[in-house]
Amino acid sequence: TLNAETDHENDFNIFLVKIGDSNLPVVVDSTKVLEGKFSFSDSISVPEMHYVVFDKQRENLPVVLEPGKINLKIYKDSIRASKVTGTKSNDDFTDYKLKTKDSSPYDALVSIENQIAEIPKPFDICVMGMGLDGHTASWFPNSNGLNTALDPRNKRTVVAINANGCEVAGEHTDRISLTYSSVIESRNILLLVPGDEKAKVFNSSINNTKFNTPVKALLSASDRLTVITCGNV
Repeated sequence: TLNAETDHENDFNIFLVKIGDSNLPVVVDSTKVLEGKFSFSDSISVPEMHYVVFDKQRENLPVVLEPGKINLKIYKDSIRASKVTGTKSNDDFTDYKLKTKDSSPYDALVSIENQIAEIPKPFDICVMGMGLDGHTASWFPNSNGLNTALDPRNKRTVVAINANGCEVAGEHTDRISLTYSSVIESRNILLLVPGDEKAKVFNSSINNTKFNTPVKALLSASDRLTVITCGNV
């Protein structure tokens, strides 16, 4: 259950949104503000990222939906300063955001690189997804930073990506992603390709370039790559 207090006016429209299988936003539920409060209920059993979206406002509030009581304190003029408490995943997510002080992914590269350096390499396993545009990780087709990300001579662990103009990246286009070299050296790589539509994209990547469908870069892992799908691959 998600319970919220807000300074929005009565009858203001609130939407609960998640990112669907096509990496596009899907409205899960909607409600209205009543006397400074609103709520959502869901029978979700596994933690999953959702977003509280406010009618005609650009900012949204990320919330991890999971079993338990989630409390929101929302400030309409400063959505990002709003508070999310009540469950472990949301408390952990809040702690993470407080530790991220850098103003851009480019400014954060050194600190993130140092943090990940504590994990022994090669990684035992990398679990990867794929979008309908053929991206994996945050390697979006023709994005700014993709050349650096996919360069096998780049032995850094992470890279900054600007996916501005890539539709499936949504509004969060500034990313930090693992590099090709850090992923491809993993002992095992699992690639999740759910559904026929994504399976077709994956199959077509074989005849495309890794810059147009970056998931193709994973094929060089050979027998260390396992593709898990319910489609036809």
